[in-house]
Amino acid sequence: MRGIAQKTKDLIEFAYQVLEEIQPAGLRALHYAIFSRQEIEYENDKSSYRRLSSITTYARRLYREWELHGLLDDPPEFSIPPDWMTDETRALEKRNVWEDAAEYAECIKAGYRRDNWKTQPRHVEVWSEKQTIVGSIRPVLQEWGVGLRVCHGYSSTGMEMDVAHLFEDVDKPITVFYLGDADPSGFQMQEDIHQRVMTATGKRFEMRRLAIFLEDIKRFHLPPQRIKPADSRSAGYRREHGDDAPTVELDALPPTELRHRIESSIKGLIDFDDWDRQVKVQQEELKCIVEFADKMKNLPPPPSEAPAATPETASTGKGLPWQIERARQVLETISDVQDPSPENLVKLREAASLYRDAFEQHRFNHPCARWWLKDECYGVRDWQERLVEESKK
Repeated sequence: MRGIAQKTKDLIEFAYQVLEEIQPAGLRALHYAIFSRQEIEYENDKSSYRRLSSITTYARRLYREWELHGLLDDPPEFSIPPDWMTDETRALEKRNVWEDAAEYAECIKAGYRRDNWKTQPRHVEVWSEKQTIVGSIRPVLQEWGVGLRVCHGYSSTGMEMDVAHLFEDVDKPITVFYLGDADPSGFQMQEDIHQRVMTATGKRFEMRRLAIFLEDIKRFHLPPQRIKPADSRSAGYRREHGDDAPTVELDALPPTELRHRIESSIKGLIDFDDWDRQVKVQQEELKCIVEFADKMKNLPPPPSEAPAATPETASTGKGLPWQIERARQVLETISDVQDPSPENLVKLREAASLYRDAFEQHRFNHPCARWWLKDECYGVRDWQERLVEESKK
């Protein structure tokens, strides 16, 4: 690596070692982790933070370039896997779409998760003062199926009312685990949102703070910060903790410790006998979903570029959805149209269902074609009803 100072190389290598241990983690968490370990020359200031941002950007791009070239040999020196670092502020917002029904079925198969908390004795959530730590804690929340709310500082009235409406319908004890900065505003934010939601809900609920605490500064060798003079709540903070009391950001707590606190607290509230029963039910449900997904893969796909039906093509069958072609094939296998046998009734039901799906789902541009399809669909349905009546005689 030419043109790169040795200090920069050392910082990349140390950042790699730290991330290998704590990933996934955001840039601020990495910054605090490097500084608190005091193993290389690194300061807790904006200049060091910007430098860390620059070199980790370089290292991740270098790794990505290696991926694009076919993962030949070992990863390049002074590179960092991009997925070791998270950025929750620039995610793509898009409605979920799928190529076809088979792909959707595969998504359901992979993503299905039974709500095991439905039968648990408590309703549990995690609330965070800030967005920056979400990527670090997401793995443990997803593993245990617990919801997360980001308050973004002092939460809005909108969030207050949304939570109130939800909690109003919860008929069991509620526990909220809270994550926030240890500073005058950080502690007051927790009290504020707790009281406001209880007032809006009309019921009391438990809120437990999991991070961060002033004691964590000494325990994890975190960089203490001074009380901000502009903070209007600093006077009360000084009275409670002392004039020289430090403050510390939530991001400074090692992600491994934060995930451990959340997981152990969640597990402490779980009735595992009931949880294990729900897991067994989920396994059986997944088997059904897998079978359904496999069937979806074998369905005949609709024509990708079929032209819309018109009065001319309607009579010849050109430009029609695949359901109509299949329905006509089924009807052709009925040798006696007056025979109300169970076999014929099954075939008619299948044909009627296919016609109904085609009429409801396929978009025809010409109104005459729509009416023609509707008439044929109703004709099959009436035929089915007549044979059903015959079978009852």
